[in-house]
Amino acid sequence: MEAPALADVIFANGAAALSTDGSAYLRLTWLSGPRRFEDFRTVLNVLLQACRRQGTGKVLVDQRHMSTLTPAEEHWIANDWLPRSVVQGNYRYAAILPPTDAEALACMKALNWPPVPEAPYFATFSDESSALSWLRRQIPVASHHLA
Repeated sequence: MEAPALADVIFANGAAALSTDGSAYLRLTWLSGPRRFEDFRTVLNVLLQACRRQGTGKVLVDQRHMSTLTPAEEHWIANDWLPRSVVQGNYRYAAILPPTDAEALACMKALNWPPVPEAPYFATFSDESSALSWLRRQIPVASHHLA
């Protein structure tokens, strides 16, 4: 995978890097190794704000090097962040490159997301070019967030 150009990076910490491809989509690249819970929450909250500013609701989520989610991360993303990301960030489309680590992949497949109105459409791909092709074809939707 080619790293995003420095000018494209919006935010990075010990958990992940967030970058943009102009106005087309955002890219969230998870890093390998253990994460601090605060870093995990921070990068996802920055993603929410970036989705809101960008307006397409499209994110390429690169989990290939991501380690298994902790129970606290699972709970927070499902019960706090995901519902907020839809309403506040207009998050609608996620092209996912799944973890290569078998344990992390099993964890992701086993996630039981609570029902979220207008939840993002998640599509999983084995290669980045297919993921980006799909993501670019998705039509942005208007935000339902009231200012």
